[in-house]
Amino acid sequence: MSSTIPLLKDLLDDIQDYTLSEKCEKRIRKGSEHLNDAMITSQLNFIIESNLWYGVRKACDCFDKKVVDNGIIWVKEINAKSANSGEKNFTFYYWIAYFGDNPTGYLIKECKPKSGENREWKILIENCDSDFIYHDVFDKDDSELEASIKIFIKKVKQAVSGDYYEEDEE
Repeated sequence: MSSTIPLLKDLLDDIQDYTLSEKCEKRIRKGSEHLNDAMITSQLNFIIESNLWYGVRKACDCFDKKVVDNGIIWVKEINAKSANSGEKNFTFYYWIAYFGDNPTGYLIKECKPKSGENREWKILIENCDSDFIYHDVFDKDDSELEASIKIFIKKVKQAVSGDYYEEDEE
């Protein structure tokens, strides 16, 4: 599993032992108090600067009903907890917005900054019209890793969808 990012290696090695669940969801509108939170603004700036959402070039575009459906975006904090080790826990953030009734979301994870105190983020999974796509590079000949990634994606879908989760047909 050396090709995947180190921060996920432990998780993917033991994915069967992890439970992923939504800790909280924040609905963010223009003028929302959540925009005063440094963690939230760091993540939102990453999404915007990465040109991940169609037509969103600056924060105010997120709240423009002509760009984002209803001018509302959401972020969900997702926790991954190991059944075997209380020390191996991970926190992810799932950002989603709707464009023409189509969901576009990203599961991101904070990475250790290379320098300074600025936060750095990495996209792990993209949700485009309910198709969840893993974003990290991995050896496609590594069937064990590929199987772990499929389980990870399934657990992320379950966590972000909650009661609306439907099993995919293969």
